[in-house]
Amino acid sequence: MGNRGLPCFCSLLLLLPFSPLSCSQSQQSCNSGDLNALQGFVERLESSALGWSFNGSSSSNCCNWAGISCDAGSPLVKRVIGLDLSNTKLNLVSIRLFNISFNSFNGRHPILAGSSNLSVYDVSSNSFSGPVDTGICNSSDSIQMHGLDLASNNLVGEIPSSFKNFTSLSILWLTGNNFSNLFSALQILQSLPNLAYLALSENFHGDELMPSDGIQGFANMELLYIAFCGLSGYIPPWLANLTKLRLVDISRNRLTGTIPSWLGNLDNLFYLDISNNSLTGEIPTSLTRMKSLAYGNSSQHIGLLIRGNSNGHFLEYSSLRPSIILSNNKLVGSILPGFNGLVNLHVLDLSFNNISGTIPDLSGMSNFERYETNEIVNCKLLFTAPASPLASSGNPLKWETGTPLLLLPPPLAPLRSPLLFQSQQSCDSSDLNALQGFVEGLQSSDLGWGFNGRSSSSNCCTWVGISCDLGSALVKRVIGLDLSNKSLKGSVSSSLGGLDQLKQLNLSYNSLRGPVPAELFHLPHLELLDLSTNMLSGLIPAESNLSSIQVFNISFNSFNGTHPILAGSSNVSVYDVSSNSFLGPVDTGICNSSYSIQLLRFSANMFSGDFPAGFGNCSSLSELSLVANGLTGTLPDDLFTLSSLTKINLQGNSLSGTMQTLNLAGNNLVGEIPSSFKNFTSLAILWLSGNNFSNLFSALQILQSLPSLTHLALGKNFRGGELMPSDGIQGFANTELLFIANCALSGSIPPWLANLTKLKIVVISGNHLTGTIPSWLGNLDNLFYLDVSNNSLTGEIPTSLTQMKSLAYGNSSQDIGLLIEGYSNGKLVQYSSLPPSINLSNNKLVGSILPGFNGLVKLLVLDLSRNDISGPIPDLSDMSNLESLNLSHNHLVGRQLGRILQWDLDLPLDYGVCADS
Repeated sequence: MGNRGLPCFCSLLLLLPFSPLSCSQSQQSCNSGDLNALQGFVERLESSALGWSFNGSSSSNCCNWAGISCDAGSPLVKRVIGLDLSNTKLNLVSIRLFNISFNSFNGRHPILAGSSNLSVYDVSSNSFSGPVDTGICNSSDSIQMHGLDLASNNLVGEIPSSFKNFTSLSILWLTGNNFSNLFSALQILQSLPNLAYLALSENFHGDELMPSDGIQGFANMELLYIAFCGLSGYIPPWLANLTKLRLVDISRNRLTGTIPSWLGNLDNLFYLDISNNSLTGEIPTSLTRMKSLAYGNSSQHIGLLIRGNSNGHFLEYSSLRPSIILSNNKLVGSILPGFNGLVNLHVLDLSFNNISGTIPDLSGMSNFERYETNEIVNCKLLFTAPASPLASSGNPLKWETGTPLLLLPPPLAPLRSPLLFQSQQSCDSSDLNALQGFVEGLQSSDLGWGFNGRSSSSNCCTWVGISCDLGSALVKRVIGLDLSNKSLKGSVSSSLGGLDQLKQLNLSYNSLRGPVPAELFHLPHLELLDLSTNMLSGLIPAESNLSSIQVFNISFNSFNGTHPILAGSSNVSVYDVSSNSFLGPVDTGICNSSYSIQLLRFSANMFSGDFPAGFGNCSSLSELSLVANGLTGTLPDDLFTLSSLTKINLQGNSLSGTMQTLNLAGNNLVGEIPSSFKNFTSLAILWLSGNNFSNLFSALQILQSLPSLTHLALGKNFRGGELMPSDGIQGFANTELLFIANCALSGSIPPWLANLTKLKIVVISGNHLTGTIPSWLGNLDNLFYLDVSNNSLTGEIPTSLTQMKSLAYGNSSQDIGLLIEGYSNGKLVQYSSLPPSINLSNNKLVGSILPGFNGLVKLLVLDLSRNDISGPIPDLSDMSNLESLNLSHNHLVGRQLGRILQWDLDLPLDYGVCADS
């Protein structure tokens, strides 16, 4: 009964000058604009139980309706400030993009029941609270959802296991909430096959660990953002399997341990931020060889638009500056000179560590961004040039004259939310016309693009396969078209040439036919062209203007004529024309066009003629494939000057001649020596030193079958605690040089060396060999250079070493049949001959110096230093060619040294005569 009188009572209070405003709402109304907006919202619903009543005018008091809250406003007209329909299921059956981000909504986030076409759901940057409503995982049948953004709310609890239903999800942004149990979250999300962008930062604040194992998925992951979480543990090893990673940000945690070297082996990684942790150790050299920073783009498109705040400014990013950010850790060592090779790196931040030494030459980093002094306020200062060590950058570095002053813009602000708001934007009208012309040339497609006779009002930037640049606030330009594996049939329209800002065009794995229009080869901004695996045919235009092209792939089609050489395309790194019908000779002019080519594939064509010279100009080449052609002739010498070449396949041609030399030394090759090396039956010289090969026993078993092998170098490999094989090796009958040094091998001097009667040079120094020096070593009649130093050999020097024929009767300087390059005291030195030498230093040998050494009249170097040899120094006066005698750090006695050295020695500075008295 009291409630019935309330409206009348309150209406009377309106006459009083100080009546409370809270009692007057029965006669108030909401703003007409707000009312129209709400009415339009309800008209899009298939059904609802909201109970809202529209009377055709603004007299309706929407401020009393369920889920709506209004501000104080004027006494009569209120504005809607809150819409909470979290307990009401919205029936937007046709909705594809739902975006209510950057508002002040609260309560539970809405569920769009029955919205089977929903592709993007964005409720970021509001005040939604509570756990994630699992109904969201079923509202779109889960299969259609491509983008889900719940970032910057107050959501709590664990990620629901029903997220596994989002099988089409490619973008998931959950940053800035209060989620818990990172391990569970990653185990759930790793099963999403299409997930490319994952942001989990600013969550998991309950002293959680960064999971180190149990994570196996994320095969298509390109961006991973788990920063600002306070996680302990290490940089997780499962990241090494995410080969498509382009951006990794795990900054502002409490991670410890060293930076793993495999981080630098992620070929696509161009943005790495592990700052503000507690990482220790030195910077791994692999970070100075990151392919995407040495050969990639100077600005990388990331496939989505990100919004964030930096210094109070609202910023949008569709590309990120290639960056390495290691600041605020506990790193030691020096700044690696190899950073100078990262020509596409824009930001290098090593500040606030314990790095010491001088700043190396970084002048080759041509894309480093420089700012004038008056812009310092907007920049992050990495290196300054005070007279004292760099206190401002937190490292004890010394400034060297001539080192450039580098003022770099700050790293990105925290990545808050990907911009999924492009429904209000449109693409350029000329781009829209070009896309419409392309579709009209197709016989069939299921792209779902909707032109509807409209011009630039269509928002093609949200269409499948299309990406746009930042452009103006309302009009965007198409820069990416990825329609790979979309079951397209028909021809390629020349209208695509109208996409004059296009950077990436991928039409691979379709059923397109006919010729490729010449217009596609005149897109000056195009960086990637992939037409592979179609049924395209015809000639490729002889002239092109692809000045920015980096990846050129037209493989698995039916193109004919001569293959393109892309004159003027100086940035090409991948060139693949395999599996076509190209004719004539292979033109190595492609190497003159671009010096950065890493991959060349000409296989399965109809090329003929002699194998061409000129590949030697592709100085960065790592793979060359010419399988299944009709090439003849011999292999040119310049092919074997390519120090970066790791894969060459010439199978299925008519080549003649023999391969006699293979030099792969000084690379980063890993794994075992392939068994196919047995096919190198004419190989005489094999140099594999300075890599990371494993399984020495397997390597020797494979290589022992090469009948012509004379020079074998395997040093600086096999560092995983391997054994020097003692048996099972029977070949190497013609081997003259054997170099297996600096491998940290255990075991003993292998007995199978006794059968290698042609050996002239044996170097097995720098290992952990034990046991005695076998007497049969002195019976190898051709041996003139023996180095077993830096091991743990014991016992006495065998007398057979004083009877070595080549040292008693041979030449005083021995030609070794090849030219060896090496560094000595920082200078490049070349050797075509070696001085006859016996080097037994740095072992645990005992006994005395044998008088018989006096008979080795051709010996130039005798080094017995750093052993436990005792007794007097015998008469060595007959060793008339001796240039270096080192007996230091033993237990020798006597005063006979003056009588011993009865000859004049003009000793080089690197040599000396040393003895303990």
